[in-house]
Amino acid sequence: MDASAISKHAVDMLELIEQLLKRSQLPDEDRAAADEKIGAKQLAIDAEVEALVERGLELPDLALRRRYSLHPVEIMAIWLSAAPHLDPALRDDIARHNDNVLYNFVDGALCACILGLDRLAGFQLRGSLMPGGALRESGLLEFRAPRGQSVTNELLYELVPASDVVSYLHGLRALSHELSDVATLLEPSLGLGELHGVSEGIRRVESLLRGFYSGVLGHNQKHGLGGLSVPNGVAALLFGGEGSGRSVAVRAVAGTLGRRVIEVDASLLLQMSFERARQVIERLGREAELHGELLVFRRAQRVVVAECPLATLLGRVLQRRVFAALFLMDEVLPCAPALDTAIVLRQSFIAVTTPEFISQVWADSVTSPRLAAQMETLEQLSKRWTLTPLQAAKAARLCLVSRADGAVDERTMEFAAQNQVPFEAGSFAVLTHPNVSFADLVLEHDTEEQVRAIKQAVLNRAKVLRTWKLAQRIRRGLGITCLFDGDPGTGKTLAAEVIASELGFGLVRINIATIVDKYIGETEKNLTRIFETARPDSSILLFDEADSIFAKRTEVKQSNDRYSNMNVNVLLQLIEAYEGVAILTTNLEKNMDPAFERRIMFKVSFEMPGDTQRKAIWQHLLPTWVPTAATIDYDYLAEVELSGGSIKNAIVKAAYEAARQDRLLDTALLVDAAYIEARASGKLVREIE
Repeated sequence: MDASAISKHAVDMLELIEQLLKRSQLPDEDRAAADEKIGAKQLAIDAEVEALVERGLELPDLALRRRYSLHPVEIMAIWLSAAPHLDPALRDDIARHNDNVLYNFVDGALCACILGLDRLAGFQLRGSLMPGGALRESGLLEFRAPRGQSVTNELLYELVPASDVVSYLHGLRALSHELSDVATLLEPSLGLGELHGVSEGIRRVESLLRGFYSGVLGHNQKHGLGGLSVPNGVAALLFGGEGSGRSVAVRAVAGTLGRRVIEVDASLLLQMSFERARQVIERLGREAELHGELLVFRRAQRVVVAECPLATLLGRVLQRRVFAALFLMDEVLPCAPALDTAIVLRQSFIAVTTPEFISQVWADSVTSPRLAAQMETLEQLSKRWTLTPLQAAKAARLCLVSRADGAVDERTMEFAAQNQVPFEAGSFAVLTHPNVSFADLVLEHDTEEQVRAIKQAVLNRAKVLRTWKLAQRIRRGLGITCLFDGDPGTGKTLAAEVIASELGFGLVRINIATIVDKYIGETEKNLTRIFETARPDSSILLFDEADSIFAKRTEVKQSNDRYSNMNVNVLLQLIEAYEGVAILTTNLEKNMDPAFERRIMFKVSFEMPGDTQRKAIWQHLLPTWVPTAATIDYDYLAEVELSGGSIKNAIVKAAYEAARQDRLLDTALLVDAAYIEARASGKLVREIE
């Protein structure tokens, strides 16, 4: 719309109204000249309007006339009521016309007089202002009784235009003051064409709204079916979790259709009095109808149910007014019957979490050229961290506010993404973030290569499953399940920590003791909760001493056997369905249920370290900055057959003994501690000469 043309038309109409008000104050003999001037002004306005129509431009007052089937006199009544709000100086002219300084407002009687209506036309205007009349039902005007008076004649009510109508008449769009604390007016900047991975459900919503706006609203049609009353408005329910990107997708639909969005936090309606909520709902429907905007209710699950009286109000507004509404809900709930009649579509919404879409959300969430310029890094990050659209937007915001200099590097983005991934498994598991590397892991060459292969498999998962589309053919067992078996202290847990640290993942240590419950069915629930809480994209599940819970199923001889087998069955199903990394450690592999064998992708056996590995472990765990009496004889220490865990214990014991004796750590103290560890582990110790 041509803003300058609208503004000029508004100025012309105010000048016309000013002339009409001044004419009413003139003596009869002076009115002829005024009438000639008014007629010329009216002809000029009509000619300009006609020229604009030929150019394909529709002025706001013409749109009101078409949309609400109003008569020209009713349009003039709207202009008259809006005039003192557009130009407060006109209130003095109105007060002089009424010969009362307190009566500086517009009522129906003033309209009839100023417009020179005869008695019949006056009756018609009164009918339009009565309940059921066109102006009354349009909701464009409010009707207020004069101060301190009780009136029954509709022509004597003060006519107050809604604030958005006043703005609309001179080419502006703003929400009414009454809606500012519950709704937001949005101008979508994206369309569906700019989104990656648009779901079929959103396409259906787009198709519904396109048909509604082009067919029903565009031609001002009213629904009717064999005399039955059916809603003029349409509504759709959109189900999906909070933060799944529903709002972004809905705004993109509106952007594609060239429609603004009135977004409402429905939970705020429940905090209002019933009368206040009724007024807000009526106003929302009227503004969405007038401006052809999409009305979107977020957090609507408590508002649409039959138990909520507001649902009936929403249904009635949709019954009377021509607008489209979307209700965003977390779950499927039955709607109140009055509202259900207007709901023509129920659509589930699954969050789009493709790397391309999430990286776009990162870049679009904040206006930062430094962040948007790193799209390649964002795409790589989005492949590693499966964030919801809301989490991606929050991560982008965190990137910017956490750096005073505005610099956004890969490390900052990595931290921001990781910070959005909560872990809530209660006492069943502990989330840690190890800070170790392969330099801390001393293994036989072949064993270390197998551990490195696990890391590489995790890094290449997206390439294999998504880029190569292997997941389209193999649909189950896509997780990376590993079994680490070996004697205690041989590095199984440390290897899991190294893999997690190298990948930047958290390590979720499962607390077996709290999982197993004496009550029937509770163990399975606890296991299910852990797998549901775990984030496959950012954490590794570690079942230490897994043989205690992954034990072989037994023949059912008593009731306890049946429930024990149930635990294993549930675990088998959870492991196969889990798409992340799970590491099981055990030193009793023979006790593991054979059914786990085919679900193990990587099986790594950790042998006791040889002389070379033991020497390297001693040297690594005893750094040069530890005060020693002389050079430590690592070759001598390596002769004692210990695991890595036992070597660690020996070093700590020797250090405590050195501190107790107030002496420096030396080879003798280390050897003594090594012998103690060897005996404690049940090994025969031969003292080395």
